[in-house]
Amino acid sequence: MVGAGEGRLSSYDYKHYSYTRAPELERPGPRRPVVIVGAGIAGPTLALSLAARGVPSVVLDEDDTVSFGSRSICQAKHSLEIWDRFGIAGRMVDKGITWEQGEVYLRDSAVYRFNLQPEPGHKFPAFVNLQQYYVEEYLYERCAAEPSIDMRHRNKAVGVTTRDDGVTLAVETLDGRYEIEAARGLN
Repeated sequence: MVGAGEGRLSSYDYKHYSYTRAPELERPGPRRPVVIVGAGIAGPTLALSLAARGVPSVVLDEDDTVSFGSRSICQAKHSLEIWDRFGIAGRMVDKGITWEQGEVYLRDSAVYRFNLQPEPGHKFPAFVNLQQYYVEEYLYERCAAEPSIDMRHRNKAVGVTTRDDGVTLAVETLDGRYEIEAARGLN
């Protein structure tokens, strides 16, 4: 169901995340250990994984909300195990539809049935069907609670210059363009 002609799903309440003026618009900032471009599922997951290891990061995203629609609707057990480290996998399982059985049909007849989790005792189901916007929402909330993650909404990476010791990203914002430097490799 599409609401108001904007291509948004009317059943999901899209939150808008705050834009904060980047300090690099005033003066060059320190070289960052990691700058992540994109706040889909992978970017915030990487930022949380790095934070758990004591590595701060900046996450840049050109939008101020989660993905419209769903590019990913089926989250696998391994992803749930990763998100469990951040305390959010339970919410995903509770919100989604879990499944472990699969069937292949030829016309109206099941020709093959299979169990994706044949042995008992797993903490998570083989899969949970949960729209990407919920996954991103939970990841964003967890990132916001992590002091070593700098989530920058409405910050669009528009260029990259490589150097021997790292990269410089050109970023466009509502207030103009700035550059942010990232180191090459982690020590």
